[in-house]
Amino acid sequence: MASVVASGDETSLQGGPLLLSLLHVLGPAAECAPVQDGYELRRLDVAAVSAEPGAAAALDAWGEYSGSEQGLSRPVTVSSKLAAEGGAPAVYVLLAVGETGPTAVVGLCKTGARHLFLRDATGAFVEADLRCILDVVVHASFRRRGVGLRLLEAAARSDGTRLADMGIDRPSAAMRSLLSRRLPSAFGHVIEQDCRFWVSSAVIAGAGGKAARR
Repeated sequence: MASVVASGDETSLQGGPLLLSLLHVLGPAAECAPVQDGYELRRLDVAAVSAEPGAAAALDAWGEYSGSEQGLSRPVTVSSKLAAEGGAPAVYVLLAVGETGPTAVVGLCKTGARHLFLRDATGAFVEADLRCILDVVVHASFRRRGVGLRLLEAAARSDGTRLADMGIDRPSAAMRSLLSRRLPSAFGHVIEQDCRFWVSSAVIAGAGGKAARR
């Protein structure tokens, strides 16, 4: 796994600046979304990342870092697969911003559309088309600053939805704890699913209601 470490006000990849390899493929400034003081969210241009070796290597390093942090056997975010991936994937980066602009890439979040088969409270199956959190990581040196939840919520807003209405793919124990504590009305009690997505019981009930009205 490529090592991603924080050094000063710049996040580095094997001695080279990770931030600089992603700056030129960030979305236009008009697409930025302030997350909190000192941070903003930008959406990556997936096609540009795939076409630029330096940017692809930087994104793959973040994908590998995320997979390692979650104990996965292989990364979820892989630059070479994004262009052909179904579900309209979106990749967002969280930036630390200083007076002169971005100073470091702090985290990454990948979202996409999924058609899910979910069990409701009675055990019956319902189908739902949801935007989902497919991959998310905040660099270890920036954790416990309240930016993780804000990254998720900002990505959800940029996807045109709410975090509470999204599916969460294979959430880690830390993610489960965060969601159940900070969004208890949505994720305080979640029905375990065969597909391993975390989905709010209210979203599942709503999907069942729509099916019944058809």
